Amino acid sequence: MYKVVDACSLIRLIIIGLFDEVIDSYRGNLYVTDSVRKEVSKEPSHSLLEAAIESGLVKVYQCEKKDIEKAYGLMKGARIKIHWDDVPNVVAANQLDAELITDDHVLFEAVNNYSGLIKKKVFVMNTHGILFELFLSKKVELVPFVRGILEIFKVSELPNIGMQLERHIIRIADMQRLFAEYEKYMVRAIELERLGLR
Repeated sequence: MYKVVDACSLIRLIIIGLFDEVIDSYRGNLYVTDSVRKEVSKEPSHSLLEAAIESGLVKVYQCEKKDIEKAYGLMKGARIKIHWDDVPNVVAANQLDAELITDDHVLFEAVNNYSGLIKKKVFVMNTHGILFELFLSKKVELVPFVRGILEIFKVSELPNIGMQLERHIIRIADMQRLFAEYEKYMVRAIELERLGLR
């Protein structure tokens, strides 16, 4: 399935050091919009995105202005809260039949409401959801996965991670099963991180 990544999630993946793993896993199926490319260009790490675009690992999707205006008008008419700059992400995900990756809760809710308006499911996932997906497919090893989760939630204790995941992650039942199965390894990985041994 294609993935459309918004600026917030893209920057977050770069910060936690898992951007390369993500683009390698979804090579050729990962998209950003023009507006996201422009927004990320203001960040110090924008060269990573540009290199991925030049190599073809990430593609830029150009939305027609009329499609953006139509979607925005539809959502505004239904009183769905959304920023104008985020609309191309929704349009791109809809037109590509892709999954939108975003950590913006306002956008997350807007996409779900928009799906109801157009009578078509536009899929949406957050950053820790995509890390979970990669971890289950064994494309991200345990320690980088734990490091990514810790960085996302800015916490250092396993119980706190669980509480955060309960509130935010999709497929929490699968994650709870995973945590139960790997708890001793995850605790050990966190200890290694704290001691600077990994």
